[in-house]
Amino acid sequence: MVKKTITVDIEEDGAGEKYVFAKNISTALGAVLYDPALRFTAVGPLHTNTFRRDKDAEPLVCNFPLRELLETHSYVDAVALELDGEMPDSKRRAEVADKLIQPITDLDEPTFSLLKNIADSDKKNENPSLVTSELLMVLARGYDKQFIRIRTASPDTLITKISEMQASNKEICFEVSAFMPLLLAIVYRVQNGTLESFSLPDKSKLNGSYAANLAYMMFGDPNKDAKSYEGSIEEAVFDTLLTITIDGGQNAAITAAEVAASTDDRGNNPCAVQSVAVITRSGNLHGGACKAAYEELLKIQEKINSEGLNTQKAVSEYINERLEGKNVIYGFGTRKTNASGQADARSTMLKESIKGYLKKVEGDGNLHYSNDHISDTQRLLANTKQLLEIAEELEQQVKNLEKFKGRLFANYDLYSGILLGLSGIDPTLTSNFMYTGRAPSVMQHVKQYVEEAEGILSARMLST
Repeated sequence: MVKKTITVDIEEDGAGEKYVFAKNISTALGAVLYDPALRFTAVGPLHTNTFRRDKDAEPLVCNFPLRELLETHSYVDAVALELDGEMPDSKRRAEVADKLIQPITDLDEPTFSLLKNIADSDKKNENPSLVTSELLMVLARGYDKQFIRIRTASPDTLITKISEMQASNKEICFEVSAFMPLLLAIVYRVQNGTLESFSLPDKSKLNGSYAANLAYMMFGDPNKDAKSYEGSIEEAVFDTLLTITIDGGQNAAITAAEVAASTDDRGNNPCAVQSVAVITRSGNLHGGACKAAYEELLKIQEKINSEGLNTQKAVSEYINERLEGKNVIYGFGTRKTNASGQADARSTMLKESIKGYLKKVEGDGNLHYSNDHISDTQRLLANTKQLLEIAEELEQQVKNLEKFKGRLFANYDLYSGILLGLSGIDPTLTSNFMYTGRAPSVMQHVKQYVEEAEGILSARMLST
């Protein structure tokens, strides 16, 4: 065994969390990293300008405050920010919006019919994420574009040629991301029995915001267009859920996608790589936790309604049962919040969004339901309020538990299902919204990995 002392740069984000890039350690050592615990997932000086936090622990996306992105911008702006690295002007915004529509309208009828048939044949599958992953593999069969590895380009490759390679890779990111809302609409229509009437959308009908286009594909009347869903609660909720998940930094799903991409000298099929990310995110310890958290809130709600308990007592009994059984309390804790002792600001933003949208629907009337898929809006609003009350009580009681010393905080999962439910959509699809919103980030990470890294990224080492 050879021992060696090395010096590496320690990075620090705005909230004071320190980290080291594994590639820097490998470079300083002059050897590959053997990592049985898979603690090192960043393999190079990549993504340094994506998901970070400022000094107040507020999330930043490409150094742009996520809160401001939610309040004054849209998901199209978030995609442009993620893939271009800067906030778009009006011209670029229009270009990005078109890029997120064109691949859907360019899809041929046989492929669209195949997607519908496979989704319909798998309708008994209780995990919609698995269906989406399968549909992405269907798209992979006919998607013949692949990322271009730039690091392996010959030394005499012109800078202009490299720029063309990067531009080609970016277009792939847009195209694969653009397929995701169509797949989400297909999965939704399988659940509610309207898949048969779903036709491939005409571009003239997709004339609204990104979120309004999604609403149109999910439950739109063929005689309407996406524009008719603008100003609806569905559009507002969809845009919030998609935007807030645009980038969560390096995580298991992105690492899995990078592993898949690294096994091919041209980055593997991009649709297949996205499929890997979706299936990785579907588990209840990762992206699937939002579905699990919502189901636990329903259990507490049932206890309140059936046994006549008040919210405080029902939540207390639930927590005691989970702790005694040594079970996970879904909706709490992330790697970053656990390490830093600071709350997940996205949880607060989601909670604020629910309250704000309730006020706009019930009070000033700035938002309305499209009424295409909801039979009883008053019952829906009452249910949302009760679940919000339960979630807030759960958050407070968990925060006060001596066992966790005030360091276990609510995360995205606790409130995301409640927000989606407010739109009248089955909250079990929250994970689908998460990876639809996160798709550009996955592709951007994969693009950067393929362009800048070398070798196969495996669970234990970076092979060179």
